[in-house]
Amino acid sequence: MTLRHHTITSKVYSCIRDCNYRNAIQILQSNLEDGAPRSRPVLSLLAYCSYHDEDYLQASEIYEELLEMCPSSEQYQLYYVQSLVNAESYIDASRAAASSTISPSSPFFRQMKLLQAQAEMEQGLLSEAVAILTQCNDEDIDTVLSLAAIHFRNKDYISALEQYNVAQTIDDRSIIAYYIALCRYHLEEYDVPLRAVTDIIETAAEDEYEGDPCLYFNLKAAILHAMKDVKAAKATMKEFMDMADEEDHLDAVTIHNDAIVKFGTDPATAIQKLQCIMAVHGPQQELCPSETLGNILIMALNQGHEDLASETYEAYKHVAEELLPPETYSYVQAAVTSITSPNATLE
Repeated sequence: MTLRHHTITSKVYSCIRDCNYRNAIQILQSNLEDGAPRSRPVLSLLAYCSYHDEDYLQASEIYEELLEMCPSSEQYQLYYVQSLVNAESYIDASRAAASSTISPSSPFFRQMKLLQAQAEMEQGLLSEAVAILTQCNDEDIDTVLSLAAIHFRNKDYISALEQYNVAQTIDDRSIIAYYIALCRYHLEEYDVPLRAVTDIIETAAEDEYEGDPCLYFNLKAAILHAMKDVKAAKATMKEFMDMADEEDHLDAVTIHNDAIVKFGTDPATAIQKLQCIMAVHGPQQELCPSETLGNILIMALNQGHEDLASETYEAYKHVAEELLPPETYSYVQAAVTSITSPNATLE
C-alpha cells in the first residue's frame, strides 16, 4: 500500500466516523477521476457513503455495478434493492427483489421480502404485497407492521387495527399506539383514541417524543374537530404551533389542520393555506393530505368564492372523483355545473 493510498483511506474513514459523508464521497470520486481503479473496496465505500448521504439513486447505481462484479453477494443484492426503494424506483426494486438469489435460510431473506412488499405496496399492488409477506414469520414485528400498513393503505381500517393490536403485544412503542388511535379515528370511534393520543402527548412531554410530535398533535386536533369541539382543537394546534418553528417549517398536515380549525373565524386565511398546500405539493402527493382538495372546494363554495371553486375543480378534475368522497364529489360537481353551465342544471 502506498503512502498516498494510506492517506486517502485514512481521510475517508475519518469522514465516515464523523458522519461527513459528502466529504468522503468527494475524496473517493476525486481519487477515481485521478485514475484509481474502480475496485470493489472503493465502490463499496462510495455506495455506503452515497446511501447515508441520502443520494439513493447514486447508491443504487454503484451497488448495481458491484453486483456485476459479485453477482452472488447477498449483501449487495439487499443494499441494491434497499437503495432503489429509498430512491422511489419501485418498479426496478420489485424486479431486482424478484430476481434475487438470497436463500430463505439467509439472515438477509426477511429484509429482502419486507423491501419487496414495500415496493409492491407503493405501486398499489396490495394483494401482491400481502402474498410476499406470507413468506415471512407472522410473529415478526416488522412483518406485522407491514401488513397493517398495507391494510391501512387499502382503507381497510378494521384489518389494520387488528394487525396494530397484534404489534402492540410484541412492542409497546408509542408510535404503534398512535396508529391504533389513527385507525379508530377513521372508524369514527373518537373517545378511546382521544384518550390514547392525549396520554402519548402527556407522557412524551415528560420524556421525549418517539417520532415526529406533529403526528400526535394533528391526530388529537382532528379527533376534537370531528367531535365538534372546535375550541379544544384550536388550543391543541396552538400548543403545537408554539412548540414548532415558524410556519415555513411546518408540515403540510399541520398547516392543513390549522386551516380547518381556524376556518370559522378566518375563512380567507384558511383558504389561502389550503391553496398553498395544493400549489406546493399537488393533490396526489404523499405530503398533501387527501382531504385538502375537498376542503378547499367546500370552503370556497361556503364563502361564495364560486370562481375559485370552479377554477380549482377544473384544474384537478382528472383526480377529483378519486380523491373526493362520493357525496362530496356529487355536490361539488353539481355546484360547479350550476356556476359554469346554469342551463344544464335545469335539463
